[in-house]
Amino acid sequence: MVLKGGEKGFGIPLNAPLYPSSTATTRINYSRVRVALVLANVDPKSVDPLLPEGVEFAYYIPYIYVTNDAGMAAGRELAGAPKKLGDIKLVINDYGLVIGTLDRGGELMRVEVAISNRLGLEQLDTFKALMLG
Repeated sequence: MVLKGGEKGFGIPLNAPLYPSSTATTRINYSRVRVALVLANVDPKSVDPLLPEGVEFAYYIPYIYVTNDAGMAAGRELAGAPKKLGDIKLVINDYGLVIGTLDRGGELMRVEVAISNRLGLEQLDTFKALMLG
């Protein structure tokens, strides 16, 4: 999106956008990032009332929570992703159980996962190809 400010008008405020306009056409690289990705099979009828008007049940992400302003701004301004700030904690207890919590003035989500193995690079490439279509 380019505002009426032209080259300098990529973001708001026009005279001091968070990212230069050239960033919109380049790849965003993240570093030192930990991700918890949870995929689930759900009954489409159970989520239908939660979907926006006209959105068919398929691949839908209502929120992506991040822990800092830069992650939120990059996702929202550059990629149009529905990012929101949250307090995210990922810990591994003494039994190897990963416990993830998301808090925004109260606990919104808690995930407890037993890891049976980690994905290797080949598996990650396969997963990436599936996600990108």
